Amino acid sequence: MEQRLRPTPVERSPRWKRTWFAVLLVGVLLFGSSVTWAVSFEGTPAAAVNGSNELQAAVESVEAGGGPAAAHAWTCEGRSGVSVTCGSHLPSAIGGYPSPVSWVNLTGRTEGSPGGQADGSMVWDASDGYVLLFGGGFGGFYDLSIGDYDWSYLNGVWSNITGLVTGGGPPGNVVAGLAFDPALQQVVAFGGLVGIGDFTSSIADNVTWLYHDYVWTNETSLAGAAPSPRLFMAFAEDSSADEVVLFGGATALSAPRPWANDTWVFGDGKWSNITDTAGITSNRTAFPGLSNDPADSGALLVYQTNGSHPRTEVTQLFSDQHWVNLTGSLTVPAPLAVAPEMAWDAQESAVILFAYNVVQDISGATQGFSVEYAFSHGAWINLTGLAPISTVYTAAFPMFVEMPDGTVAFYGGADGSDSLVYNYFLDLAQAPDVSRVLPTSTTVDAGAPTAFQYTVGGGIAPLSYAYSFGDGGITTGFLTAAHEYAAPGPYQVTFTATDLGGETAIGQLNLTVNPALSSSAISIPSANVTANTPTVLGVTASGGTSPYAYNWSFGDGSFSHVAQPTHSWVDTGSYTIRVNVTDLGGESAVESVAIVVSNSGSSGHGGTSGISGLEDAYLIIAVLVVIATIAVVWLVARRRQTPPSHPPVPITSAPPDHPPPGAI
Repeated sequence: MEQRLRPTPVERSPRWKRTWFAVLLVGVLLFGSSVTWAVSFEGTPAAAVNGSNELQAAVESVEAGGGPAAAHAWTCEGRSGVSVTCGSHLPSAIGGYPSPVSWVNLTGRTEGSPGGQADGSMVWDASDGYVLLFGGGFGGFYDLSIGDYDWSYLNGVWSNITGLVTGGGPPGNVVAGLAFDPALQQVVAFGGLVGIGDFTSSIADNVTWLYHDYVWTNETSLAGAAPSPRLFMAFAEDSSADEVVLFGGATALSAPRPWANDTWVFGDGKWSNITDTAGITSNRTAFPGLSNDPADSGALLVYQTNGSHPRTEVTQLFSDQHWVNLTGSLTVPAPLAVAPEMAWDAQESAVILFAYNVVQDISGATQGFSVEYAFSHGAWINLTGLAPISTVYTAAFPMFVEMPDGTVAFYGGADGSDSLVYNYFLDLAQAPDVSRVLPTSTTVDAGAPTAFQYTVGGGIAPLSYAYSFGDGGITTGFLTAAHEYAAPGPYQVTFTATDLGGETAIGQLNLTVNPALSSSAISIPSANVTANTPTVLGVTASGGTSPYAYNWSFGDGSFSHVAQPTHSWVDTGSYTIRVNVTDLGGESAVESVAIVVSNSGSSGHGGTSGISGLEDAYLIIAVLVVIATIAVVWLVARRRQTPPSHPPVPITSAPPDHPPPGAI
């Protein structure tokens, strides 16, 4: 970032007339319309204390989160001598906050940048999926010019979308209200200072605009009677009621500045004035800040009392269309904050408040300091000493926003004592942390694909991921990975998550890789098995990850799940025995063997005979053959032994030549 040095008196002489607005913003807005800060120490005459030492002690004390210095109580005083509250309570213990957080400097880590800016507006546009930056001023603070452009931000990338946006949009605008309307799923812009050129030609505005998908739409004529023109109003989403809430604000720029105390809601595209029923009637409401507060089902408001001293900070909760004053019930009050910036921190389920204040010593020297608070579980927690911002980043009127990843960030701001507008980009976030999901076991098999998965919490998006599997294998870019180890042995797996700020979280796993699962051949007494005879089978598993599971199939519709089953086959025949051995990692080894089941001389279905039906047929045929043979032999023998029934007549002479009488 290029910063311009303060000009010398000779150089500054042509520009002195333009310093009036810087004085107006820094001297009037920061210190109040009639108050500048002075620091005195209890028990020590102010005149006797060196001014620079006094100032430095006060600032260091506040920035350390301690309020008063340990040895000397100090107060802030107006020049009228009236005491003013100045955030003098002690810092909160870290145990009072959900988890440790810190401001991470993202300056220079993003792709692109809007450059130095102050007094713009930013909002998380949940419908379009990016942070929208609208308006703001640029250039030196003493000649701050009003911007007329739009930027988007997501996952470390800034994009100037001015050329893509249509519909005209609000003219150059600063300190406008910008909020996301959950019912319309669009961004609502209202009020602020508009004009061309520097602040001297700017006027307060009360035009209502909607933004969605690169289009600005002027809704003023459709939204009904709107709040009066104003700037520095409290303007935020109330997600519990699906509406946008507006409270107060300054109705004019010049001092003495009139502060409004009215309450409006923007719902279903219409403005509604609910001041009479909302519950805040005091006219002592200055510099309000407002944030969506889902944890408390409403919107959280802080404002500074105005018009009398000592000044205090009031905390109110807007819930169910009504303000509830929480101030008296809080152990730790909100800090005195000039133009406080507030945003919802989804990572911590808390509202974060950032405030820039100024102390002035008796000699007239001034120095800015910042404080950070969180509203969590119904209490304010001082984060100033727990999540300090270096003094170089102390800036007035930055753009404060809830980020898509659930963190809170601010961009830009102005140095109230110099002619600088910053392009600083800081994010308040937890450091990333990781936890392993897969594998569920620390033992796996060689040759088997193994799934790895981690979850990551905290951190600033985008995050990058890398796996190192310990055998030379590396995978990057994903929370999940798969890897196959070729050889058994011990390995250390390392998972690394790195966020945009360079913060890393590491998860490590000591993994044992066993040899691949194998099994021996099925053991069986003989391949020829006798029916109805118990037969003991077995298989030996090795490698893999025990315990093993067994699934036996005997080929006859029967199954077993023991390592060495005993089985009997009822019917004779041929069968195939199979066993599937599975280890703890789900790897399998399959073995099979074929057998023949024969009889043992007994009936195959509960009788005593083990002869099969075919054998019976052969036997019967053989018996019949034998019987037939015996019968034939017997008949032949008998025929040979039986005499004829009439003896033969012997032939004694030749037959006669003529037949005997009576033959013819």
